[in-house]
Amino acid sequence: SSDVVQPLTDIVYRKTFGNVLFVLQFLKSLFDEGLLRFSSDIKIWEWDSTAIESRHLSNDAVGLMSQKILSFPKEAQYSLKMVACLGSVCEGLIHCLAGVKDLSMVNKKSIKSSNAYTENSALLKWIIFFVEEGLLTREGSKYKFAHDQIQVSAYSLIPEDEKKLWHLQIGNEISAQRKTTNIENALFIAASQLNRSQNIITEKGERIKVALLNLEAGEKAMSSYVFHLAAHFFESGRNLLDEKCWDDNYSLSLKLYSFSSEVYYRIGNYNSMELVLGKLFVHAKCFEDKFEAYHTQIQALCAQDNLYDSIKCGLFVLEKLGEPCDLFPSPQVIRSEYIKTKDMLESKTEEDILERRLIEDSQIEFAMRVASTILICCNRVRSSVGSSLALCLVQLSLRHGVCSYSAIGFASYGYFLSGVVGDYEGASSYGKLSLQLVEMFQAKELTAKVSALVYAGIEPWVEILQTSLKPLRDAHEIGMRYGDIQHACDCAMQYCS
Repeated sequence: SSDVVQPLTDIVYRKTFGNVLFVLQFLKSLFDEGLLRFSSDIKIWEWDSTAIESRHLSNDAVGLMSQKILSFPKEAQYSLKMVACLGSVCEGLIHCLAGVKDLSMVNKKSIKSSNAYTENSALLKWIIFFVEEGLLTREGSKYKFAHDQIQVSAYSLIPEDEKKLWHLQIGNEISAQRKTTNIENALFIAASQLNRSQNIITEKGERIKVALLNLEAGEKAMSSYVFHLAAHFFESGRNLLDEKCWDDNYSLSLKLYSFSSEVYYRIGNYNSMELVLGKLFVHAKCFEDKFEAYHTQIQALCAQDNLYDSIKCGLFVLEKLGEPCDLFPSPQVIRSEYIKTKDMLESKTEEDILERRLIEDSQIEFAMRVASTILICCNRVRSSVGSSLALCLVQLSLRHGVCSYSAIGFASYGYFLSGVVGDYEGASSYGKLSLQLVEMFQAKELTAKVSALVYAGIEPWVEILQTSLKPLRDAHEIGMRYGDIQHACDCAMQYCS
């Protein structure tokens, strides 16, 4: 009855403060120690209130769980510490870590540490044991801690001066086997573990290897549009380089700094972006090596609403690439370029354009990319240079071949036809062509840009507004998913208006 168990209830509450995790572990420890037992003779639970009351119990979750873990065999403790270093493990990772023989070995130089050793062939056995004990849970082939305080407690039992050794050896083992195993996200796990041991990696060659691993991990995260994670890996990679990195490891340094600036722009960390760009512009050997950095700067200026600065920077780059464009083109120049573009398109059908050869000149393709970026700024400030850029993009596509940025060119040309020439049917035709180009190149990252032009600046002239609502909503979702927040918001604004 409640009256019978009330004394025990009061003791447990005082000891655990009512914390569910504390209560469960405390009761289990009492059972293990024989202070709480079930009498098979009289079929009731019995306990020793005096012994339980006098039992020392840590007044915090970490202390309580640490006491619990220390009651397990040494081999079990070591296994749980290893899982704590990782946070969670899958069966493939357990298999991989079975090869780790001594977590105190760094570059084959033994650092004596009896606490940093475990027979990992028994790792799976002990992990299953901890599932039965309630410290770990299993979801499919993945094992993780039942509560974050359990992980903290297990990790706290590793001496501070040994933690980096554990991470180093775990990271090296996973890195060595990641290409021959099917461990999910093995690259990210290996890089993360090694990054937590950066301070004890002193040999330059080893630091470069880890920097390269971070570059690979950052690129993978970036390709999945996980920009915050990518920023972490690129920053970790840069931190492994020394002051002579631009001389000794130029290509690696250039990539890390270039990618870093882009992901900082993507996540809106403009201060860090500027610092990284400043170093890159100083150390890059040629203008071509600054291409990506300039494009990032152009995008960032636009995102911060420094539209004219973005346009000027873009025009500077285009001039360097041999595609000069006047900041203030006269109406006569625009008309002349329009007639030229119209003549070039005269004999071209939609199929002709879609089946044109792909562009092969990377410098021309980059020029089209820059023009596409600043063209959006021109539309916002209603600058006449936008018309020149739209016509230029179409001409480059017809002369050199098509690429994904041709979609921006034809969408902008349609926008020009509807807003300047008044050819609404022609505008709609080229707008639809631009959407087909996005689909053909699977250029999801351009969906929001193209859709904003087509469904806000072209289609409303020839179709009722309701027909543009779903495409704008869809484009907003795609833009947010692929990191084009700026133009995704443009689509949302047009949708709401």
